[in-house]
Amino acid sequence: MANEEIEKLKKIDLSTEEDDKIIDILDVIELKLHSLNQQELNELFDVLVKILEKRKGIPGKRAEEILTALYPKVKEKVVKLLWSDNAYIRSVAQRIIINNRDKSVLPRLMKDHDRDIRKFALDIAFELGDADFIRRGLDDPDTNVFVSSAEYLSRLGDTSSLSKIIELFRKVSKDDLYSLMFLIEAIIRLDYDKAHLLLKEKFDDVKDPIIAGVYLRACGISSDLNAIDDILSAIDEENLRKEALESLLSFIRKNEKNISENLKNKIREKIEEKIASMTTSQLEDVRKIFDILKI
Repeated sequence: MANEEIEKLKKIDLSTEEDDKIIDILDVIELKLHSLNQQELNELFDVLVKILEKRKGIPGKRAEEILTALYPKVKEKVVKLLWSDNAYIRSVAQRIIINNRDKSVLPRLMKDHDRDIRKFALDIAFELGDADFIRRGLDDPDTNVFVSSAEYLSRLGDTSSLSKIIELFRKVSKDDLYSLMFLIEAIIRLDYDKAHLLLKEKFDDVKDPIIAGVYLRACGISSDLNAIDDILSAIDEENLRKEALESLLSFIRKNEKNISENLKNKIREKIEEKIASMTTSQLEDVRKIFDILKI
């Protein structure tokens, strides 16, 4: 009976027992999952969690697989693991919910007072591709939660959330640089062509080393021909040259038809000033730029 195998697991030392013995017992239990009563399910759940806590190799993987299969019968117990003090156990609980594609737990998680639990809800929703749910996080009072929402929505290509993310970027203090960088990266990922202007609006000096790289990426998706001056200026800076050339390449691909002969010459002249000191990868970007512009 499965109960006998469960008892075996309860009695052995899960920290030192050989993998094969634990796996063999789990294999037997797995074949009998359908016949377990509620008490046996509860006992099995507890011992599987102990295996996860002590063994992250194959025994832990098998324990997670069995919990995933059992999820419909032990759903509430799995959800409660999201509050575990053990980070690995919390991650396993998320994976089990994701693998069961259970969106039903998300609304109550999003209402929890603990911001980490609300963040877990977003993590799960992202893996399930649920942009509609993730948008709720943009209104969360916690910075980490709404920033995570913005990042996830941008990764899902949810352009309908762009205006809200821009609003959040404008609201966040410029002292909270960490959050602002995540928000502007989300805005760039959603291809907002005025992202570079948002950065100029927020920061006094976009040439600051902390800001310069992301500013160049923002210029690279712009349709504003004036942005090219800042890109070309950055080519002079050895530590920014690679990003500047990548940004220039992106800009040219997007605006090729609007680039005049005079601007082409300006680009060529700036590149030729520094071409002797460029690396191989930078020269490859230059080749692509010249090919597109036919210069």
